[in-house]
Amino acid sequence: MLQALASGQVGQIRPRMGEYMAPRHERLRQMYGVKTELGAIAGIQTVTMTPVGGVPTANRSKVLLNLPGGGFVMGAANGTGMVESIPLSGLAKVRIIQHDLSAGTRIRVPRRH
Repeated sequence: MLQALASGQVGQIRPRMGEYMAPRHERLRQMYGVKTELGAIAGIQTVTMTPVGGVPTANRSKVLLNLPGGGFVMGAANGTGMVESIPLSGLAKVRIIQHDLSAGTRIRVPRRH
């Protein structure tokens, strides 16, 4: 990662984080019984993790937000943060929405007046 920063290649590497992490994500989905779904909130990429058996009634009103930022540089919604979100979703039986926090350095959000 430091080499990518030093060489100015972060912009080329970040979009491929999901592809790079895909084999590990698949193993974790199988191990913890979790399905994932790509989406977006206000134009920013998200991944939603949900237990395959569904969310128990007691947890249906709960959502955990994971904001992996990768130091506001390398974080991607479908990147390394899923390594923590997938097991947590499966074990806690809760829906987790993971947001691409690094987008904050690339996307301008309008101010409220």
